[in-house]
Amino acid sequence: MSRNRVIGAGGNIPWQIPDELKWFRHKTFNSVVIMGRRTFEALPRPLEGRVNVVLTRHPARLRADEKRFAHALVGRAAHRFRDVAQLTFPQTPRTRVWLIRDLGPLARAGITEHAWLCGGAQLYRQFLAECSELYLSVVDREVGGDTLFPPFEHLFDLVGAVAEFAEFRVLRYVRRDTASRHEEPRLRPDRTEGSPPENG
Repeated sequence: MSRNRVIGAGGNIPWQIPDELKWFRHKTFNSVVIMGRRTFEALPRPLEGRVNVVLTRHPARLRADEKRFAHALVGRAAHRFRDVAQLTFPQTPRTRVWLIRDLGPLARAGITEHAWLCGGAQLYRQFLAECSELYLSVVDREVGGDTLFPPFEHLFDLVGAVAEFAEFRVLRYVRRDTASRHEEPRLRPDRTEGSPPENG
């Protein structure tokens, strides 16, 4: 988010900072990232090397254009992920897209215990209180926009900066009721590629 809490403007990120995208990719590569349908639609293609979980009540509305899904194979997901439509990308190792109406099947399978929540704002508002950690990229500027990162300060304690760059820094927060127990993350929101996530 920017200094004035903006995370989006007209469905896009109001800045382009390559180091921020690289940091997000490094942190989330080979893991599960959870996002809303509009956030996913704003991507030029699925996040490579990750399981893209698209949480939507209306999966049929997803705009799956040929350019982004040219190499996708649509198939049935594993039996424990009932009601999940799975797309795999054989030419890009470990890249998958799961369309899911709610997180129940993934939570029961233990997948959300080590997943990243990466936008948009509606998902942050809905699930931020369930996250055990927050990695927040704070861009050192004020920008105009129509989407703000929701209030979180009452839920988390600041641990400190984990990365410093010329245009932004990454702050790590821990949820207050888990801070003293040093638990592994459950849902880890990252406001690096957020609403929408990364372009690469």
